[in-house]
Amino acid sequence: MPLKGIDLKEIAKSTDGFSGADLDSLCREAAMNALREDVKADEVKSKHFEDALKKLTPSISKEVRAHYEKFVERQKRVRQKEDDTMGVSGYIG
Repeated sequence: MPLKGIDLKEIAKSTDGFSGADLDSLCREAAMNALREDVKADEVKSKHFEDALKKLTPSISKEVRAHYEKFVERQKRVRQKEDDTMGVSGYIG
């Protein structure tokens, strides 16, 4: 369904901690809200997303996100160390 009057940057700001699956659920719920309002609805509006956000919660906790961020940093250090050891510029292509 097409979106009307949706500020995707605002949606992104209000979905901190949402996984890809959570975002998928948000979009589906917003579309269902539009259809509940009008079974012949052909667009999803901002209010439909706002109502959907009231029902959904993020599945990624701050602790889990911190764990992934630490993992990414460790991986960067490992790759940098490997590159330094091998004399590689970091780009292989």
